Amino acid sequence: MMPFHELFPEIGLRESRSARVLQNDKKLPADSYGFVELFCVDPKCDCRRVMINVLSEDRPAHLATINHAFEPPMGHMTSLDAQSIPTRRAHAAAARNTGGVAATCGTFNRD
Repeated sequence: MMPFHELFPEIGLRESRSARVLQNDKKLPADSYGFVELFCVDPKCDCRRVMINVLSEDRPAHLATINHAFEPPMGHMTSLDAQSIPTRRAHAAAARNTGGVAATCGTFNRD
């Protein structure tokens, strides 16, 4: 996986996103959160996904990773399903990684 801003520095700088939470609550502490997109650069890979790292401005921490599959790889579908773009898109999914650094952020990362 490679950060988008390393692949395309000018576009990455222009299109990077962040969010500011102004008040603490039980689920999300007040902070500025940056989102870093990572894409697979292996030309032999058919993963069709993006990982989004969530970073904290107030704390030097990588808080979570959101893993989004745009559609399943061709090898995971029947040949009939693979021909149908709506069917492939219906199988898209996003999930928060539960291991590693994401598990260390307390209530922010709870299920």
